Amino acid sequence: MPNPEKSEPPLVEGEEYEPPGLLALVVIRGSILGVMLVCVLLLGEFATALLFPQNLSGSWRESGPRGVLYNRRDHAARHQFGDRIAHYRINSDHLRGAEIRPEAIKVLFLGDSYTFGWLLDEEYSYVKLLGDFAERDLSDIDYQFLNGGAGGWGLADELAMLEDQGERIEPQVVVQFLNFDHVRRSAVRGLYKLKNDSTLELEALDRSDTSSRLKKFMNSLVLYDWFLEHSHLLQIARDAAIRILVKPSSSVGGAQVEAESAIRLTKGLYRRMNRWCKDHDARLLVVTTGLQHHFYREALQANKVASVDSEFAKSTEEFFASEGIPFEDTTVAVESAMGGRIEDFLIPLDHHVTEAGARVIAEQAWPFLRRQLDQEMARPPESSRIGPDRIGRSPAQN
Repeated sequence: MPNPEKSEPPLVEGEEYEPPGLLALVVIRGSILGVMLVCVLLLGEFATALLFPQNLSGSWRESGPRGVLYNRRDHAARHQFGDRIAHYRINSDHLRGAEIRPEAIKVLFLGDSYTFGWLLDEEYSYVKLLGDFAERDLSDIDYQFLNGGAGGWGLADELAMLEDQGERIEPQVVVQFLNFDHVRRSAVRGLYKLKNDSTLELEALDRSDTSSRLKKFMNSLVLYDWFLEHSHLLQIARDAAIRILVKPSSSVGGAQVEAESAIRLTKGLYRRMNRWCKDHDARLLVVTTGLQHHFYREALQANKVASVDSEFAKSTEEFFASEGIPFEDTTVAVESAMGGRIEDFLIPLDHHVTEAGARVIAEQAWPFLRRQLDQEMARPPESSRIGPDRIGRSPAQN
């Protein structure tokens, strides 16, 4: 019987062995190098996770029209800071939360990272809490409170968002949360400039040339977000790139601006935002977070000079009254509710509010907001944004 172990014919005497071809060598050596690289990366990942653990956070921002950095539409992301982990969901209109319900009375909130709910799960953001209060106290009307906040935004970004996305969202009420760095950021961003100092007329500028092509490319990669939320090595690389590429003027405490021109620009932005609301049958309301004076005091101690935002705050009551914009400064109420210990309501090593801090902001803003909504309901139908002929009944009453 033939031996199966010797079934292949032997080489013919004198026949020389032929080495693999060039393509085969490339494949073999490439495979070996690939396996070695994977092993090195896995070892590096393990060592980094053990010795230098990183905050595993995804990416939830994207460049939009005119260079405004929007929340990334139709997206979900994980955000970590130490032991604190939050999850974000962004709808198809760049808003945090659920999709818009066309039949609802829509109240659009504009603001910065505090309004967005930085490092807070959705149900703990003060926009969501305000929506809960509306369901509790105004249950006969189907309101939907929409979170249009975004990290790093100033008033200029918020106005650009309203002008670019507002007709799609169709809000009946727009609530702008004024915080401690809105004025300076608006001047630095360069999205608008004053055309006329006396009328405060503005010219919109296109800043899309400042958008990061690298970020657009990385966001387009299918597995980029997954690796961001699972790889310590990739986080180190991303953090290094951010430190190199991101200008410090776009962050809190960055480039300072000339106060008088920045304040005039801010007044022009509010006037233009109010005009947009009137032209689109909406009502503009402005309320503060109640935290801004705490940060004004910190900035004064650190820099020995008053911030441009604190200078604008001196004239807010008079300015908003002259523009016919309902305004509420909740500083006294918020600081009182926090017992004067605002630091206890901020995330350690971070300046954003905890769940308890967000609840205080919502509780102190709600009386003003409810009063304004009640006043809208009391207006004659032809002048009310949410009057009887525009009421959306709650699902339970339909």
